[in-house]
Amino acid sequence: MLGRTVALLGLAVNRQVLATPEVRTLLEAARDELRAPVYLTAFHADEIVVAHIADSPAHPRIGQLHVGFADSAHVTAFGKLMLAAKSREELDRHLEERSLRAITGRSTTDAAALREQLDTVRHERIAVEVEEYMPRLACIAAPVRSAHGHTIGAVSVSVTADDFTSRADALERVVRRTAWTVSSRLS
Repeated sequence: MLGRTVALLGLAVNRQVLATPEVRTLLEAARDELRAPVYLTAFHADEIVVAHIADSPAHPRIGQLHVGFADSAHVTAFGKLMLAAKSREELDRHLEERSLRAITGRSTTDAAALREQLDTVRHERIAVEVEEYMPRLACIAAPVRSAHGHTIGAVSVSVTADDFTSRADALERVVRRTAWTVSSRLS
């Protein structure tokens, strides 16, 4: 099973995880439907890494995000979703090793507050951040799960905060569906 998971999500190469053509096609379809860039993140060792970005000239990615990006998990929707999947011990280690520095005025910098957010993410199986990573930007992420139900990645989309407010339900629906479809290809 692990071989199938690795084959579908890709190969680790110099801290980068590369998506297969099948996954890229799914992400591109979500990008076109949502008219916004779509991201795939995955665990690589103990890091949360952007594995693929489905963007286009009409729907460009966030300038700071690139394949291999592994910073600021505490202020990104995909990061929060994947932090919520860690065991208590893994999360404790992550928080001890990394600073919860503010990126914007809305960034979560308190470990207790972050833990509360992660409890909500675990319960709802969706993560949202609005203007925590970048002013006027919002992101929503849904889990990619293994056949055993473990979160092994995330599908997310970023839009303006105003766009998020007006399209939150549609964004959530497509992100959940895309993550589910990627997950279903793992079994």
